[in-house]
Amino acid sequence: MCTSAKERPLPFSSESAWEYDSEKRDLEVRKLHGDECLDFFMLMETRSPNQFSNNDSTRKRNNRAMRELPSYSELVETLKNDRKFREFHGPKPTKGWQLDQEYKEYFNETYGVINIHPLFVDHSGVVVFFLDDRGILFAWCEMTKEMDVLGINKIEGLANYLYHSEKVCVIMEDTGKLVPRGVLERLIEEEMAKKRLEEEKLAEEKWEKNREKRLVKKKRLAEKKRLAEEKQK
Repeated sequence: MCTSAKERPLPFSSESAWEYDSEKRDLEVRKLHGDECLDFFMLMETRSPNQFSNNDSTRKRNNRAMRELPSYSELVETLKNDRKFREFHGPKPTKGWQLDQEYKEYFNETYGVINIHPLFVDHSGVVVFFLDDRGILFAWCEMTKEMDVLGINKIEGLANYLYHSEKVCVIMEDTGKLVPRGVLERLIEEEMAKKRLEEEKLAEEKWEKNREKRLVKKKRLAEKKRLAEEKQK
């Protein structure tokens, strides 16, 4: 989110389960199947990463968590005042968001989102919060072409965006996997740090090679001077 055909990220199948990706070990990377988006966005401290609850347990946790959230009107007020968002269908028309058929097909094929119901747009006009037909709240950034899943509904989604950013997930366009944005940012930072170390190592190796060349040249000049002095004797 702006602040950042291989697999269908949100397939509408009868199978409902979060599949833990063991290759990513403890990075909390998962693939989304069916409507179990809501399970991931529960209070994560109440469950083990490898534990999958049945639908009844999930709904009970969801209801309990929802009761603890601020009201929708309070969240909207904070979103508008603190983050400078506004109603998508407000007094001022939102330009540049004519969702044509091609755009809808892209969202469907790339992110598994069939229908879009815009709610809010940021002050720059490039970030839009919208619901899909299941009521899941997404955030699309036109500038970075990133799609985030904010929450299982508009109340929890706004609460996650405003107060629990660790629960916001980005949908990886190339793989369709959901990655917590904090994890993604950490991976990017680690990759950048690794790249810096590699660049520093290459620079050090280059400096060492140049130093050796300078020493060889210095020795050659010294030997040439010595031979010239011997001839003069």
